[in-house]
Amino acid sequence: MMRLLDEFYIQDPTRGTRRMRNELRKHGFDIGRRRTRRLMQAMRLKTVYCRPRTTVIDPAQY
Repeated sequence: MMRLLDEFYIQDPTRGTRRMRNELRKHGFDIGRRRTRRLMQAMRLKTVYCRPRTTVIDPAQY
């Protein structure tokens, strides 16, 4: 399971626990979201999210 999680993470690091769980279920593993989360934490896999840049100063106004 962890090997598959690693492969999925390398393919697309934006997948969170829900999408990882769905992929594992497609491959025949009966797994819940919490267990997926624990495995990802044990492997130190963190989902990459877009973060808002709300405090970026406009250089022209500065």
